[in-house]
Amino acid sequence: MSPVIGDDGVLYVAGWSAGGDADDRVRVEPFDRVAPGLDKNKNGLLEEDELEDSPLKQRFSQVDRDNDNALSKAEYEFFRDLFEQSRNVVMAIKPGAVGDATETHVLWRHERQVPFCASPVFFGGHVFTIKDGGILSSLDAATGKPSKVARVPATGEYYSSPVAGDGKVFLLNQQGQLTVVSADGEWRVLHSADFGEAAFATPALAGGRIYLRTNGHLYCLGRDE
Repeated sequence: MSPVIGDDGVLYVAGWSAGGDADDRVRVEPFDRVAPGLDKNKNGLLEEDELEDSPLKQRFSQVDRDNDNALSKAEYEFFRDLFEQSRNVVMAIKPGAVGDATETHVLWRHERQVPFCASPVFFGGHVFTIKDGGILSSLDAATGKPSKVARVPATGEYYSSPVAGDGKVFLLNQQGQLTVVSADGEWRVLHSADFGEAAFATPALAGGRIYLRTNGHLYCLGRDE
């Protein structure tokens, strides 16, 4: 996800990874605890077929950093630590930091309904995020507290990011369904449209027009002058 800067100069950042949700954590047991039982050939490494139901098995090609078809303790523990530290979060960071700003410049964190890919958008003192399933959140930019969290009519997955302008937020899902909501804390659905084919590109707003690309078409939407 791309970060966004608010009118107040604050940086709003979001990040998501598998197992990072507060209520759906991925846990991996330490290498020294599981290796004696899993290492069938006693070579001190763990091959893919030895991992059984470990969360690392489905990510084996990523964990196997030296591509030798086996996991060393160092490779195993590196990814175990990633899962331990992973947190899906939207956060606000005030400007002016020098060095590590974790404790000094992070204004707030929000760890619920964090999007998979779609970037947040700032408008009118609120940060809007759209999560797969059509779950739209409006967060107070000053505090991070949710003003409203609800589903829009267009569910499905969201790869493109929301954009905002003219007092509205525009949301396009992967099925090519567009939802337009009011850009306020208690947002409401204003309009909708179905373009009938997949869409992955974020719409662009320029000169009072909306430029929207689906898999097969490029649209320019605007009022007649």
